[in-house]
Amino acid sequence: MAKEARGDFYPVPIVDQNTRPGAVTRLIIFIVVLTGAAIVFGLFRERLGDPFLLGMLGVLAMIGVGFLFATAIGFVQVTPRSTGDELSKSFVDSMSQGLLVTDTKGRVVYANRAYADMTGASSAADLKTVEGLLSDVPEASVTIYRLASGLRDGQPGDGEFRLAQSIRPGAEPGARWY
Repeated sequence: MAKEARGDFYPVPIVDQNTRPGAVTRLIIFIVVLTGAAIVFGLFRERLGDPFLLGMLGVLAMIGVGFLFATAIGFVQVTPRSTGDELSKSFVDSMSQGLLVTDTKGRVVYANRAYADMTGASSAADLKTVEGLLSDVPEASVTIYRLASGLRDGQPGDGEFRLAQSIRPGAEPGARWY
């Protein structure tokens, strides 16, 4: 999930599937695996024999050289290349408009806090896509269908509709424009 908030200016998104383990975490995992392999080789040295250990050392050397070449040509990335992603992520996290990103199968990949507040979702399990929220509402179904069809075809689109009540459960009564 998302990292801790840096204050009210950068609210934490309710869903963020893009987070990866940091470089320190990967380094610790690498150290633990190497230490475990060294202990196993040390304990079973007599049973495995010197030819096996020499062959294993050769295989590990080839893997290491391959890793160095892959890192040199940029195939393997040890650290993030730029901070532009952090800037755009901070911008999207702090937007006052709700933002929901889904993959091609309709699964939620990212949702900012404003979207959760607008729809009344308190956790990632409560989130619904725009189609899931509004496809059965007669006032919005035509606009939502037109936008969804256009997006599936790769066309940009926009639209607005008026609902007699808010899509957020428990909100003040009254008509809203979306």
